[in-house]
Amino acid sequence: MTGLISGMAVATHWAAVFLVTQFFTTVQEAIGGDGCFWGFAGFAALGWLFVFFFVGETKGKTLEELHQRYGSKKNPA
Repeated sequence: MTGLISGMAVATHWAAVFLVTQFFTTVQEAIGGDGCFWGFAGFAALGWLFVFFFVGETKGKTLEELHQRYGSKKNPA
């Protein structure tokens, strides 16, 4: 399962890199350099807020605690 999630994270990352590279010039021409900077900064801030509020802290937790918290039906062993 970890491999699947890691693959999804990498694919999402590269999709975002592609979209930023593809549309940067178009957005910059449409709203200017400052607007482009603030637009991308706004998306980064929204992403940070999502992670802060919806992604749980796992530091210092055992695998059993994580399975219990996130409702895994499988045996962690």
